[in-house]
Amino acid sequence: MLKALTVVGIGDLFSKILSAILAVILIRKLSVMDYSYYTAFTAVMSVVPAIVGTGLNQAMVVYGSSYMSQYNRSPIGLYIGNILVQSSVYIFLSTILGFFCINRIVLLLFGQEDFKIPFLYALIGGFGVLLTQGVRSIFQTEEKFKLFSFTLFLRQLFLLVGICSFLYILDFTKVKYILLLISTISLLFGILLFVYAIFPYGSQIILYLKEQKNIFSKFIKNSYWLIGYWLVLSAFNRLDIFMLSHLSTKKELAYYGVAYQYYAMGVLFLGSIHTVLLPKFSRGDINQIVFLKKWIKFTLLFIVPSFLIIAMFGKSPFVFINSCKYEKSFYIFLIFLIGLAINFIFSPLINIIMSIKRFKILFILSIVAFFVNFLGNYILIPIYAGFGAAFVTIFSISIINVLALLQWIIFQR
Repeated sequence: MLKALTVVGIGDLFSKILSAILAVILIRKLSVMDYSYYTAFTAVMSVVPAIVGTGLNQAMVVYGSSYMSQYNRSPIGLYIGNILVQSSVYIFLSTILGFFCINRIVLLLFGQEDFKIPFLYALIGGFGVLLTQGVRSIFQTEEKFKLFSFTLFLRQLFLLVGICSFLYILDFTKVKYILLLISTISLLFGILLFVYAIFPYGSQIILYLKEQKNIFSKFIKNSYWLIGYWLVLSAFNRLDIFMLSHLSTKKELAYYGVAYQYYAMGVLFLGSIHTVLLPKFSRGDINQIVFLKKWIKFTLLFIVPSFLIIAMFGKSPFVFINSCKYEKSFYIFLIFLIGLAINFIFSPLINIIMSIKRFKILFILSIVAFFVNFLGNYILIPIYAGFGAAFVTIFSISIINVLALLQWIIFQR
């Protein structure tokens, strides 16, 4: 397991470095107003594919890992069927949202019609994100962690090269061109990755689907609570952005977006931990109690002090990197930092709850967190803007982690 964590961790580290470089470039090159459009764009391009695909992907990792352990073969039909279902739903949903009711949906999400172009570009690029996530979930199930990490690194590299070419060689600095470029690269990368993933099966794809035609219905039957959990979690994942655009100004949205970029990099590292633990917990390869005790001890001794050092000495480097116009973002980032520390401490718990198949409990916790998130944002954003949104975000996620811990303790008894 240590080797797998190392592989995924190193891959995510290099991806984070590229993400950080890209984030700094955009923060410094775009105006505060343009960065608010970029923040809205990234929110839509992450949340719509997440709503459609994350639940199915995570449930597939759990179910697929158990299937492989039981039958000693890969559920190829499930892999292909999962991506085909996601793609069909996404194309249908995007057609409705992007062409038939775009004005209404943009007003509903952002409260302002001038977010229409970022929204439309995000839907296009989001399909590529959906395909990328679907293929990476196959790599995760198969424990092909090198491929899992390399795909993310490669995508970030293409984005960095493309944006640098636009900004520094072609001198295209208008935000709509940058968003269109990101959307195009994401779409093409997702399509090429999907072709790469299914190419080895070639003409046997139909045969696999026929052979395992019942596996998808069994998969849904065994996983619908888990799919519901991820669906709700994805729905409020960027609720902060949408409500901030409604209840505050574009400038506050930009401040919040800068802080969130760095928070997202920390969440990416958490993802590498989940990537390794979820299939291994599902196969029963790890003693959960021993691992959890060691993990909590490790995080309290090393992770928390590291975050305290960042909080005490990080302001000057943050302002230097992002420019003084985003000084306020550092204080928002401090709130996110607390959330990251909590998430690091409790991060294995959700994987453990999934491995013991307490999916209904997770779904209920996500519903509670969703309403807390919505009400908290509605109350605090008009008063505290980005600070309120950041606090509500980490508080909502902490509710899931703490209640999951209580549930696990009760289960052990």
